[in-house]
Amino acid sequence: MQAKVEEIVRDVAITKINEIIEWLSANGATKEDLEETVLQSGAVLSVYGRVGRVTAQKGDYTAEQVGAAAERHAEQHNVNGSDPISVKGIGAETMIRKTEVVLLASAWDEKAVPTQPVLVGGVLENDKIDIQPDSAVINQMLNDEVVAIYFGNENGVVTAYAVGAKPTADITLQITLTEVI
Repeated sequence: MQAKVEEIVRDVAITKINEIIEWLSANGATKEDLEETVLQSGAVLSVYGRVGRVTAQKGDYTAEQVGAAAERHAEQHNVNGSDPISVKGIGAETMIRKTEVVLLASAWDEKAVPTQPVLVGGVLENDKIDIQPDSAVINQMLNDEVVAIYFGNENGVVTAYAVGAKPTADITLQITLTEVI
């Protein structure tokens, strides 16, 4: 995202600013006129005393000023980053991920509410899992008298549950993982 913003600024904004400056200069504007125009546009002439093409340097901003996690963030996690990073932990927006899973007809157990483990790559312990069956899956469920299929997530271990009956054919489901903060 940052690279795209920089590209837009470089290719669009700076180009347009240079065109305006050239036009003003060609039409008799003085250096003072140009400085006043730049200041009125909301641009700045220097940052922390640095002029020209200025980039942020260490110490310019605190983590809180740029929406990052507090400095004590590292203290709250395992050494060598062995714990999963959460959206809440880094102060970011909730991320929604989509993937597909296959529920094998032969993998359902014989419990009153049949279950089977589901391997979902990248699932977090606090992810909410929503399923999006297509019409073929819904027809298969109706034919097999399956009332519902839902997923449970116990600390990152995902289990599928079949209510009413278990499917007699393999079914592929699109699922959406949303981290619950």
